This record gives sequence, structure tokens and C-alpha cells, in this order.
Amino acid sequence: MVDDPPPDPRAWPLPSPASGAPPRRRTPMSVWITGGGAAAVALVALIAFVVLVTQPLTAPAPPGAEDAGQQPIDVGIQPKYAPIPELDLQSHPLYTLAPPATSACPKPELKPESSDSWEAFTAEVGPCLDDIWLPLLQQELGLRPPPLDYNVVSQAPPENSTDLDEVLAYYSSEDNSINFVLTNIRRYSARLPQANEPGVWLALFGHEYAHYIQRHTTILDLSAKQEQDATEDKALEFSRRTELQADCLGAASLRALDLYDSEQAQRINTTFNAGGHSTTHGSAANARHWFTTGWNTDELADCNTFAAEAALVS
Repeated sequence: MVDDPPPDPRAWPLPSPASGAPPRRRTPMSVWITGGGAAAVALVALIAFVVLVTQPLTAPAPPGAEDAGQQPIDVGIQPKYAPIPELDLQSHPLYTLAPPATSACPKPELKPESSDSWEAFTAEVGPCLDDIWLPLLQQELGLRPPPLDYNVVSQAPPENSTDLDEVLAYYSSEDNSINFVLTNIRRYSARLPQANEPGVWLALFGHEYAHYIQRHTTILDLSAKQEQDATEDKALEFSRRTELQADCLGAASLRALDLYDSEQAQRINTTFNAGGHSTTHGSAANARHWFTTGWNTDELADCNTFAAEAALVS
């Protein structure tokens, strides 16, 4: 791992739309961590989200059919897919909720150089995050997100970033998974003081889980649409608002796991969000601000980065 941070990833491959669906986008997710001269990068993958319309379609009755006692003919058209409902990113229903309540989750162990240890770590932490978030989404918003898959992989997909040696983890909505890149984690953890302390890894996990929440509340798709329709500078701003919100929601997750006090959480924040500026994810100072906000929040409206002033998402 080199001491200088890698070039800021800015390329967003945009495949051509097919069948009228919005184009898919993969956004490099950068979290610079320079406490030991290292940098961490995670990825977010987006695909178009659709709502199933179940109303069957029937053919109109021919002239005189009613008089003849005939019924409309079912032409056998299968249910159609329609675009997602128009929701406002600044007044999304997610912001009406309280943060998840604390849950007695046991503190997990992790040897970051070990694939088996990562598999055990995700098998333990994943259900804990589900326990604090899914009842909230189900009971308050009526959502039923599909379960996540967790994978330990050797490398990141090459189409996602030019800085593949720095990718620690990424969320992919193509298969609804969070993926941890073991080769890069080993390189990074060798330079991280107390690498076996799971706090920073839980922060990384919480950030990626936040993208899962954004995905299934349509926030990712709505933000992606705004980016696609905007100028480059404005698109970068929407990317930063999305990623800084994930920092905020991830910190709310960390607090709900009830494993650290406030002083310990701020040490995790300092390590996780150290470093320089990213045009796609904002400054380290703003990342730390939103992490602190998420840790202290009493309502998820505090994580509404889409309504925040520009200085807080720069």
C-alpha cells in the first residue's frame, strides 16, 4: 500500500438503456483512511428499481357485446412493470422515522486476514443489522427488502473503479450483496493499528448496509436519476449527498449495535473518515460530521443530506 492516496475515481460507466429502462450506473465509493497512509474504497452498484403493477388488462367489448350478454375478453397479457413512484429526495418517508433501537448484539471477533473469519463475521453481524433495521422498515414503511448475501471475494469487478487495489468492500444491487475484497483488506489491515479490533470494520459494514437501505427505499435510484439528468458538477454533488447519507445511516447502525460508547465511536470515526477530499464522496471533515450526526441522531431526518446546505456536502 503506498503512502500517497490513489487518484480520485470519477469515471461512471453508463451502459446504454435497454427496453426503456433507466441506464445502470456503478459509482466508485471512496473512504480515505490515512492514519497509516492507507486508503479504503468501497463501491456501490445501481440498477433500475421497478414496481409491479398487478392489474390485469382486458380487451374492450365489441359493439353490441353488452346487449348480447357477452363479457370482456381476457387477452392474457401478463402484469407490466412501471417506473418507480415519484418521491422527493428532500422529503422522503424515511426521514419521518426514528433511528433503529439498540439491540443486544454480541461483539464479534475478526481476524481481517482470514477468509473464514470474515465469513463468520458477516454471518454474525448481518443478522444483527437486519434485526435493528428490517422491523423498522417493515412496520413503518411497509417494505419487505430481500435478504442480503455476503461474499468474501479476491478482487473487485474491474468495471467499477480504476483503483482496484484500494477496494475494501462494495454493495451490488445486481445480486443484492455486500462483498469484502480479502486481498485488499489484508494489505490495508497490515498498516492499521489494532486491526483485529472490529470497530472500523463495523463502520465499513454499516456504510455498505446503508446503501442496501437506500436501494430498497428507492433513494439510490432517485439520486441516480438526478445524476444522469444533471451537469457533471451537479451529478457529483448528488453522489456526495448519497454517500454522506450512508455515513450517517451507518453510524446510526453502529450506535444501535450498542457495542461502543460515544468516545470510542469518535475514535472509530476519526480512523474511518481520515484523509483527503473526494469529489464523489466529500471531504473527510464532512464525512466525520455526518458520522457524528448519525451517531447522535434522534430522528432519521437528521440524515437528510439531500436537504443539507452545500457546504456540508462539499
